Amino acid sequence: MAYRLARPQSIAAVFAGLIDPAPHPEYRGVSMRSQLEVDFARHLDDLGIPWRYEPAIFGRPGRGYLPDFELRLGERPCFVEVKPTIRQAEAAKRRVKVIWKTHPDATLVIVSAEESRYFVAEAGGPWASWVERWAHA
Repeated sequence: MAYRLARPQSIAAVFAGLIDPAPHPEYRGVSMRSQLEVDFARHLDDLGIPWRYEPAIFGRPGRGYLPDFELRLGERPCFVEVKPTIRQAEAAKRRVKVIWKTHPDATLVIVSAEESRYFVAEAGGPWASWVERWAHA
């Protein structure tokens, strides 16, 4: 089940543990959780890829998964999670699969700033990997 937060930075979301109350960097008027996410949004803009930040929470309320970005690269939705290390990216592979419960046709992408490694899975399939350079400060 996907559910949306009308205002992700709302007090209710902070109390529910869905949103970190710490101040965050902004990019194009969007408050993001980390400079890593800002750098990736800038990379998407450089590539001309439209994105939405934290589009929806998937799974059970209070324990759901909130992907960093949603991209529209055609008919199928694509959800992207950006992680600083490969170890964190590997852990995210298990958690993001909840998205397939409501979007079984979605492409899931996990990006690790370490080694600029991308992990991709489509429609419940296995994970593939490749390296693509992008700048993170």
